[in-house]
Amino acid sequence: MLYTDIFFDFDDTLYDTRGNAQRSLEETFEEYKLHNHFSDPEVFYSEYWNVNQQLWKRYNNNEITKDFLVIERFKLPLLLGKNISI
Repeated sequence: MLYTDIFFDFDDTLYDTRGNAQRSLEETFEEYKLHNHFSDPEVFYSEYWNVNQQLWKRYNNNEITKDFLVIERFKLPLLLGKNISI
């Protein structure tokens, strides 16, 4: 039998999306020496997930573009400590 379509399920059923993203955040934290800017890696991770969730809601409501989301979800956590509204 010849397959014409392959479907991928990236909602954590077959692929651990959040787990892989967390590992990437940990590698990013180490690679870019973010410990120089954050007292605890968990502060950075928590801020990232909070910002990411808010931006995805805005994207789903057609309030922002995907390009904006992709950049700002990393940029905003790095500006932690400044009064920023998303």
